[in-house]
Amino acid sequence: MSSQLETVAAWPVGAPKDSALQRAYITKRGILVFADTEDTQNFDVVDPADGTLPLYIQWKGILFQYDSTDTTTPHDGETCAVTDDGKRYKAVAAIPAPYSVLSTSTTAQPASPTLHDTYYVPTAATGADWAGKDGQVGIYTARGWAFQALRIGQFVYDESSDTYYHKIVAGTLTAGFGAQALNDGAILPSNVSGGGGKIRWYVENQTTNTPPVSPTANVEYIIGSSPTGAWAAKAAQIARYENSAWTYYSPVAGWKAYDKALAIDIQFNGTAWLSAAGAVLFANYFKTDGGSQTDGGSGTYAYANGIAPTSGLSSSLDNTTAPLTANGSKCRVTWSGSFVGSAYAEYALALFVDNNSAAIDWRRASTDGEGFIHITAAFVYFPADRLLHTLKVRVVAPSDSAFVNLQRRILWVEDIA
Repeated sequence: MSSQLETVAAWPVGAPKDSALQRAYITKRGILVFADTEDTQNFDVVDPADGTLPLYIQWKGILFQYDSTDTTTPHDGETCAVTDDGKRYKAVAAIPAPYSVLSTSTTAQPASPTLHDTYYVPTAATGADWAGKDGQVGIYTARGWAFQALRIGQFVYDESSDTYYHKIVAGTLTAGFGAQALNDGAILPSNVSGGGGKIRWYVENQTTNTPPVSPTANVEYIIGSSPTGAWAAKAAQIARYENSAWTYYSPVAGWKAYDKALAIDIQFNGTAWLSAAGAVLFANYFKTDGGSQTDGGSGTYAYANGIAPTSGLSSSLDNTTAPLTANGSKCRVTWSGSFVGSAYAEYALALFVDNNSAAIDWRRASTDGEGFIHITAAFVYFPADRLLHTLKVRVVAPSDSAFVNLQRRILWVEDIA
């Protein structure tokens, strides 16, 4: 049997209007809207005149429907809104986005869910409520399971695997954020594990002390031992030009870098940057095959720290030189040579750095043979900086025992740990 809507009786054509029916119609058929700052528990919704009440209320952006069978569900303002006169309204849709779900792989409908439990329903799900809801998000509410379909591109966070998924055009759920390429340099080292995550750097050198005027984006330096300007007091730190400004990273033990200027790998040991290659850090081989010698002139001496190696040594000196790239570590300098000299004479080798006139070290080499005399000596030099230096090894002969035909000179320079 069909019935007329209340509007026919409340507003009859050509007859007086029925205000009681009009009131009942507006109450029942309209949606009662509450402000977000209001609480439904402070309002009565039943019309005391005839017992009419609204079928729907809207509160905090959620649409609630009256449930005449429920008299016990507590008020939470999300899935159930209770009024002051005890009427209970259930949320029609209360799933916020983006969704957070307990699992995206559970196929069997949970037997004893907890209020607000939320799942992504996968393919071939089973259960009285889950069957046929593949690809939807289900939330357990006070009125049972409620479902909402995902839109293309919408995200789901799976709490069980700590993974974000998104729905692709094919309709399936895929882990990750899609094929979004990041621009070069978009993620800075300081954003990776607090900066400590990057232990590999590619520095221009370890000797620059003043910030370059026009640096290239993302260029890296290990600041030199005497920094100035913006780099002052940042010796041995890594300076990286990021987003039009210098960013500084204090190295920790174990960080590694590739020094482009030296073409070697280096590693920070907690105090200084040293080679990561082992005992020998850098080697330079220099030799001459004889036929010439340089006489420094008579009357001068080879000095070691300002002290003459021994009295009576003249300065018949051979300037065998080699460049040294000092890396802040000790250096071993080895000289070997042969020449014709006086038997039983005392000869010496002296080590000089750059253009200093005083030798920093010397080695005495006694001989007891005739003809060709062979001398080999090794020095250890510990540079105070990481700059380029020139090392010189000079043969010093007694004043009465000049030597000739200096041949096969070999100068070997290596940085050592």
